[in-house]
Amino acid sequence: MGEKTIDWKDGTYTGEVSNGVPNGQGTYTDPDGRKYVGEFKDGNPWNGTEYDKDGKVTATYSEGVRKEN
Repeated sequence: MGEKTIDWKDGTYTGEVSNGVPNGQGTYTDPDGRKYVGEFKDGNPWNGTEYDKDGKVTATYSEGVRKEN
């Protein structure tokens, strides 16, 4: 596992990567400024917080389950 930046057409991920996918702590940022900060498991948000472009919390994740605020 190592830290790196991955650029996709729909956003950028910076953080821990395992087998080419986000796995561990990291940040995913959409082109419009929305972001998810926290833990990823097998490429999916796992335990963390989702923010809108203004930094307002829009959702939280707990063990992969998204809960809107």
